[in-house]
Amino acid sequence: MEKQSQLQMLIHSLYNNKEISLTEEFRKQLLETAKQFSSTNEDLLAVRLSFAVSKELLSFKGEPPTELLDLAKFVQKKEAKYKQGIVWSGIFKI
Repeated sequence: MEKQSQLQMLIHSLYNNKEISLTEEFRKQLLETAKQFSSTNEDLLAVRLSFAVSKELLSFKGEPPTELLDLAKFVQKKEAKYKQGIVWSGIFKI
């Protein structure tokens, strides 16, 4: 069996926790992301998921679940790394 990436584990724990009420739209996005693990880079998947995670966080009344916060932190780090790469590549094109 193939070792799961950190993003896979975070999505799995969030999606399968029945005590957390996620929106149906967000559940679909998590499922679509999970289907792409074998064919797409984890960093790119995290960046693509970023907006949906932020939107889901904002929709929670009160304290969001730990699993969602963990996913948000992970996605935020990957997004920052991705944006930094874009900035550096732009600097060297000048």
